[in-house]
Amino acid sequence: MYSFIEPYNKPLIGYVTRVWFFFTILTFLILIGFNMILEYKIKSFEETLVQKSKEKSKFLVEIKDFQKKIENIKKERNFVNDIDNQNTLIKKSLKNFFDLIPDQITLTKLIMNETTLTIYGITPSKEVYNLFLAPPLKSVFTKSAVDFYLQKDGWYRFVSKNENKISSSR
Repeated sequence: MYSFIEPYNKPLIGYVTRVWFFFTILTFLILIGFNMILEYKIKSFEETLVQKSKEKSKFLVEIKDFQKKIENIKKERNFVNDIDNQNTLIKKSLKNFFDLIPDQITLTKLIMNETTLTIYGITPSKEVYNLFLAPPLKSVFTKSAVDFYLQKDGWYRFVSKNENKISSSR
């Protein structure tokens, strides 16, 4: 057998097949690379998620602590406001009380509790006390009693004990 052309070696894999294999392998390597990048990112996100979850738990605990502190501060503020209001009322009451004291009566000592008021003082006569000081005290307190002691100069030393009964509704 004779041929008009000179024989040449025929490759086992053709040119088109080689190009096809090259692009197939290249595509496969690209997919593996993307897979590795995605796995790395997923692992990174999972670590970040765990870290953020721990931070969230820590912040929730801090929030509860701050809420407790806020509640305590609110209670303290209310307590201070109540005391301030009571002090203001007491100041007004004392000012009003001292405005009721006539010039003839001299106070030497004043003891005040929540329910009692004890007044020590000097008056020129029992009538001045009974006329000027006793009526306002009796109008404010539920129980009012006074003891007079005659001094050498003719004036009277007195001790007035005044009490308010606290109702059981408190």
